[in-house]
Amino acid sequence: MRSKFFQFTPIPLMVLCLYCCLIISCSKSDSPIKKDAPGANQTAGHISGMGASHDALIGDAFVFSNNVEIKGGIKAVDFIYPGSGYCQVVGSGAFVLVSMEFVNKTDKDTLLVFPAGLTFESTSTEDQNGMLIQNTQVSLTKGGTCNTLFYAYCTNEHRSGSSIESKYAFGPICNAAPIRELIDLLKNKKVNLDPGEAPSILGPIGVIQDCLWKITDGEGLSADDKRAIQALEDK
Repeated sequence: MRSKFFQFTPIPLMVLCLYCCLIISCSKSDSPIKKDAPGANQTAGHISGMGASHDALIGDAFVFSNNVEIKGGIKAVDFIYPGSGYCQVVGSGAFVLVSMEFVNKTDKDTLLVFPAGLTFESTSTEDQNGMLIQNTQVSLTKGGTCNTLFYAYCTNEHRSGSSIESKYAFGPICNAAPIRELIDLLKNKKVNLDPGEAPSILGPIGVIQDCLWKITDGEGLSADDKRAIQALEDK
């Protein structure tokens, strides 16, 4: 993404909740990424499908729940004019936006958890691939429908942001060591948007996007970058 776009502007209850709320983790596992996993040894500036690479994204396979339907599939959203009227707005980022209309096919309230590192892969090399930088949750009522807007960070600095003409699919969960390091540095920081919060590239989102591009399109995080991350607000 060229710089011109920057101008646009309780845990104790969990046991009880398990009896009435189905929690679905949409991933293989929460265990640490193995060093010998496909793509784990990729280095900054040389990550498949990111930066200048036109190759496919690689990582751990993402498996979506069979208990929830995505009505109409994943739809790209214009990153400048995302519209309104969404049931929920989740994630964080500015340049890759997708929406999904979830239909809960169960008779229980359901919490979907999309893992940090999950990618949204563009079908065109003209558009950015997107990535969630923190675990992202979507709450669904039993039998309910919820059209949800996802904000994601972009992984190819010199490509275009999402538009209504873009097409996206779930990609893998990135396990490249520099990406996992960034995710780890951010895990206790306030990253994801709060309900009703408007994203702004001028705040933490800009810091995080810049750090991600230094990994995908550059030589990796510097000591100054890590200090900037450390200075971000804690959860």
